[in-house]
Amino acid sequence: MANRSLYKRWLFLAVLCTGIGIPFLPGCAEETESQDYVARVEDRYLFEEDIERIMANIAVTGNPSEMRRHIVNQWLTTEVLYQEALRRGLAENAEVQRRLDESERSVLVNSFIESFYRENSPSPSVGETRTYFEQHKEQLRLREPFVRVRYLRAGTFEEAAQAQLALLNAGVAERDSVWTLWAGTLEINSSALDTLFSPRISAYDHYPESRLFGNQPLLRQTLAGLQDERTAAVIESDSSYHVLQLAQRIPTGSMPQQEWIQPELVRQLVIQNRKQLYARLVQRLTNEALAREALDSP
Repeated sequence: MANRSLYKRWLFLAVLCTGIGIPFLPGCAEETESQDYVARVEDRYLFEEDIERIMANIAVTGNPSEMRRHIVNQWLTTEVLYQEALRRGLAENAEVQRRLDESERSVLVNSFIESFYRENSPSPSVGETRTYFEQHKEQLRLREPFVRVRYLRAGTFEEAAQAQLALLNAGVAERDSVWTLWAGTLEINSSALDTLFSPRISAYDHYPESRLFGNQPLLRQTLAGLQDERTAAVIESDSSYHVLQLAQRIPTGSMPQQEWIQPELVRQLVIQNRKQLYARLVQRLTNEALAREALDSP
C-alpha cells in the first residue's frame, strides 16, 4: 500500500503539472536525509544527478548553464505548487482520484507496451531497409528539396575570408577536399557546433533543406537563395563568421538515393513492425483471457 500511495503521489504531481502547463520533471528523488543537494522543498530534494539525467534526455540548445538554471527553477515551481495542492486537500478530491486512476492505467499500459517493443522489436536490418526502399520507391520521392552544402564556422572574419577564398579558387572536383582541410583547421569547438546545428553538417551528405540552420534564420535565408556551386558572402551571426557554399540542390519529386533517407526508412519500418507486433499481442492476450473465461465481449 505504501508503494501504491507513493506512486499515486507521483501521478498526482504529473496530473497537476500537466493541467497548468508546466512540464513534469521526472526522477527527482524524495529523501529523508539532506545529503549534498541542489534544491529542496519540504521533504523533496533535487540532486545534481537528477539535473544531469534530465539534460541527457532533452535537446539542450544555447547555454547549458542557462538550461540548468531553468531546470532548477522549474523544479522549484512545480514542487511549491505540489505542496500547496496537498495542503489544500486536493489529493483526497474525488475528481482528482478519478483522474489519478485513469493516469495510473495509462502509465502502466504505455510502460508495458514500450517494454514489449524494446524486447521484441529489433532495429531493421540492412537487407530489410533495402527491400523496403526498392518496394516503395515511388512513394519515397522527395517531398522537399535536399541539399549538399559546404559549411564552415570561424571565430574571426579573417579566418572565414581565407576559407571562403580557398573554396572559391578550388576547382569543383577539389572543393570537397578543400572543405575537409578547412573543417579540420577551424574545428575549435565541436560541442558548440553540435548544439547549434542538428544534424551535424557534412559536405558529403544530403539533407532536407528545411532541417538545416533551423535556429539561424540568416543562414537559412542565404542558403535558399544560392544556386549549385555558388558561394555566399561571409555571414556574421551568433558571434561567429560563417562560410556557406551550396554544392547541390535536389528538387522536390526527385528519386532519392537510399542513404539520403535511411533514417526515415528505418523509422517507417519500425512503425510498420510495431503495428504488426501490437496486433498480434492484443490478439494473443485476448485469446488467453477468453481461455481463462476472464473476458466477455458483445
